[in-house]
Amino acid sequence: MNYINFFGLKVSNFTKEELYNYIEKCFTDSKSYIYYGYSLAVLSYLKKYINYYNVTNKFDLMATDGRIFYILIRLFGFKVQYDISIPRLTFKTIEIANKNRLKVFVLGGTKETNSMACNNIKEKYKNLSAVVGHNGFYKHSEEDIIIQTIKDYKPNLILLGLPTPYKQELALKLRESLNNCIIIPCGGMVNVLAGKEKLTPLFIKKLGLASLFRHLQNPKRLPELFLVGIRALYIFPTCAFYKFILHKNISIPKILGTKI
Repeated sequence: MNYINFFGLKVSNFTKEELYNYIEKCFTDSKSYIYYGYSLAVLSYLKKYINYYNVTNKFDLMATDGRIFYILIRLFGFKVQYDISIPRLTFKTIEIANKNRLKVFVLGGTKETNSMACNNIKEKYKNLSAVVGHNGFYKHSEEDIIIQTIKDYKPNLILLGLPTPYKQELALKLRESLNNCIIIPCGGMVNVLAGKEKLTPLFIKKLGLASLFRHLQNPKRLPELFLVGIRALYIFPTCAFYKFILHKNISIPKILGTKI
């Protein structure tokens, strides 16, 4: 996998064909891989969670999860070839797992939501050899039991529908414990898979309005979206000033005061 350094952020660079071939390769490899992505909303975590940057920087595939983030990278002169959101990357990875008759584990959501998600996956992807899950409401003291349960199941694909930063930290622990597995920290995708929330239509995503669409389904999060916009208005003009006026690069984590 090729990467670009976008002001201190590791971003994967691939064509659609290269991405699909990479997923196939990961499923046949003896090691495990973590897929994740950056968006404007995710950038707020760099300041909010002290270890977020150091954890995600160890992941294997970092997609341009947000359309506006992808457009900004292009405007800064970086030739990122293909953008794909984490929800659509999740669906594509399940599709390839289905083709190869692999096993899926879904961790997250309530017991009811998790069960609905697993049942919907089984119904749509009938070639999967097995789909099991566990709700995301367990005590931190039970983490070792959860990890052991997953290890015993030996999945080829794990979907982590847990809160940030726990899902990112757990992904690293699982990667160290498993072989031949793809791990995707995909948050609210468990609700989408369960049919409780709608996937953002592609034309809305292309307009850069995916975050607004998701937040409208959960209006309590709209103030968070406003704060993301304010932070972006500070970050990217600063990056532009350094790159185009001073002809230097500055690190986005450094701008946000992230400990590296």
